Amino acid sequence: MESQRAYRFVQGKDWGFKKFIRRDFLLDEANGLLPDDKLTLFCEVSVVQDSVNISGQNSMNMVKVPECRLADELGGLWENSRFTDCSLCVAGQEFQAHKAILAARSPVFS
Repeated sequence: MESQRAYRFVQGKDWGFKKFIRRDFLLDEANGLLPDDKLTLFCEVSVVQDSVNISGQNSMNMVKVPECRLADELGGLWENSRFTDCSLCVAGQEFQAHKAILAARSPVFS
């Protein structure tokens, strides 16, 4: 049995197995996961350069990686005090903050 599948990965939509696959599911020929006793693994990839050329594709299909604006967006959220839900007092000065961001970014607050 030969099975070749191609998948288009779309931003915001996951495909695959979150953690593990059961051995009986893997070995079941009806699932087509081991054609010719070969296991093909797909890996999650993080792109760290400006553009990516998918192997076998021409340059017209280049994927443009957007500029990371997370720091700017989080900074703006803090500067505008939008959705703050706690305050920190430091040397007599009070700062509005976000519990979720403090907990995610510092073990002191988690």
